[in-house]
Amino acid sequence: MVKSCPIKLGLPTLLILLSSLTGPVYAQSSILLLKGSPDSVEVFIDGAKIGETNVNGTIFSDEIVAGRRTILLRKSGYLDKEIKQEFLPGLAQEISISLIVETASILDATTTRHRTVLLESNISDADVFVDSLYISRTDDGGRLLINVPVGTRSVTVKKIGYGSIQENIYLEPSRFAYKLSIELDPVRRTKLE
Repeated sequence: MVKSCPIKLGLPTLLILLSSLTGPVYAQSSILLLKGSPDSVEVFIDGAKIGETNVNGTIFSDEIVAGRRTILLRKSGYLDKEIKQEFLPGLAQEISISLIVETASILDATTTRHRTVLLESNISDADVFVDSLYISRTDDGGRLLINVPVGTRSVTVKKIGYGSIQENIYLEPSRFAYKLSIELDPVRRTKLE
């Protein structure tokens, strides 16, 4: 049985809630909480579809057979992602995902030339957009390597709790690699009285 979890819960809270709703987790099964972006990603385990991520990019299953499993993530317009994961009996696995947009989906119809852009940010797991199209997230070091069509492009980096930064970059046909540094600042919250 696959359940969508539209609210944000910490894993310990989720496990307590699950045991009250579904009973104890049996020794031969494991729990999967998969979250990330984009939403509506098809999720397959060992070739069998278990469902799709919800609008929050989350899917939950308490019926994962313990052992080494292959998780396949698929969405039209994105590169498939395959993850090998060991599931231990009675334990939960929380996996964060981020699919990469297929290069062809951001191609300008008039050009097939691309340039490599190394994006460096001070924030990990920040969402990156090129010309308003979601590309992927920065890695644990705040970096992302992307191939972008030549010409003037708008690169936006944003993350909840931080400001959003948009930079326009001109990618010249005669130059092959670029480095773009973007620093996000935390959003300051003010107390309303």
